[in-house]
Amino acid sequence: MRLILLFTLINIVNSYPEWFYEYKKQHRKLYSIEEEARAFNVLEPKYHFAQKHGYDLYHHSDVNRSALHNPFKNFECKNCHQTPKGNHRLGLPLSMDWRSHGAVTSVKRQGTCGGCFAFAAAGQFEYWYWRKKHKLIDFSIQQWIDCSKPENFGCDGGLMHYVFHKAMRSPAGPETFDKYRHKDGICLRRNRRPWVKVKSYVVQSDEQHINVERHLAHNIVQYGPIPVGIDSSNYHFELYKGGVLKEHQCGKDIDHAVLVVGFTPKYWIVKNSWGSRWGQGGYIYLERWKNTCGINSYASFITDASI
Repeated sequence: MRLILLFTLINIVNSYPEWFYEYKKQHRKLYSIEEEARAFNVLEPKYHFAQKHGYDLYHHSDVNRSALHNPFKNFECKNCHQTPKGNHRLGLPLSMDWRSHGAVTSVKRQGTCGGCFAFAAAGQFEYWYWRKKHKLIDFSIQQWIDCSKPENFGCDGGLMHYVFHKAMRSPAGPETFDKYRHKDGICLRRNRRPWVKVKSYVVQSDEQHINVERHLAHNIVQYGPIPVGIDSSNYHFELYKGGVLKEHQCGKDIDHAVLVVGFTPKYWIVKNSWGSRWGQGGYIYLERWKNTCGINSYASFITDASI
């Protein structure tokens, strides 16, 4: 009986197509027999989609994103702050990109930890430190994977405004304070400098009947790169490698957090946390004014901070 089972498993292992072995070799994947079967089932439809549309599979294409916990689902905007005070009729530049001002750090890779919210929130801490001190440094992601619980769920996901609320009492520290470990850990509370302490922040959502996208350009100019929620579940998004992603190419059920670092008249410039080999050096361009990928659904950002 054991011999029959062994031959069955060997046949299963040897039955995969060549592209699967090439994927494993290219991305240095090592699976158990069960993991291999699961990875192949996830990858197979993505591979055929990629072949049809001229995309490539990337390092984490073997992740079944539909099975991940989605903190944005059933999100209720309780005690949400309204649109920040300011003259939204002020003339805005046609284009804006905080990267060209030296206010955006390098693209990071979250891996299999679902801590996208912490990566997006860190972009705001980095901007505010740069704005106050004229120096760009990486801020800790791990701190907010571990220290924004129980409202957030660590590597099972979370929302940015819970991070900003926590940072009103426990300031955000630099990457050197608590380095990213790709997994949940224990919240460290020792003294950390330099730091950013939030004085005020805003949450905007379509639940409040706020058109997030309408205010987004103004908020980017006034408050730096803005963390937003988007729908990343469509293969056009996941396997994106260039151009402007159109409204019809992705859904609107938000399940992922990203950082909008700028805009042009036609698209938003969005920093993702899937590594620099994904997309255009880790970035994606989303068509403006169409609620592309649900970008109109949720945004949260700091409006004042102390250093």
